[in-house]
Amino acid sequence: MGAFVLTFLLAFGCGDLCRGEAVAHYARLFADAGYGRLPNERAGFLIRETGGTLTFAPWHHSDFASARYRGAVPANVIAVVHTHPSSASPWPSAHDARVARTLALPVIVVAKHAVTIATPDGATRELFGGRWFANRYSTASTP
Repeated sequence: MGAFVLTFLLAFGCGDLCRGEAVAHYARLFADAGYGRLPNERAGFLIRETGGTLTFAPWHHSDFASARYRGAVPANVIAVVHTHPSSASPWPSAHDARVARTLALPVIVVAKHAVTIATPDGATRELFGGRWFANRYSTASTP
């Protein structure tokens, strides 16, 4: 499954990971993380259902600064998605890169000023830059 995702990403840019449905899931996760103001990460799995719809399975959050998951990876997962607080870099950490390699899945970092990705082959890149959230979803009530 991971090889298919990586092949798809390399051949077609960011594919499903840049679809509006995916970005809406990133935005909800970012909101759950206090728009980057909370010191704790939030995370979950981005899943492509059989019909092609993208769904999101959030992880239980805790008081740990880093998001943690224990258990089997659900079927049809196409990426691990997590937030970084505003005080942290928007780029994937060394740990994020190890997770991408270990799971053979992209790891997406959602932060205030960028959405970035670590791929299973060790590459990192920006999916959306600038104030991606403000550019797509801001209203008078959001930061």
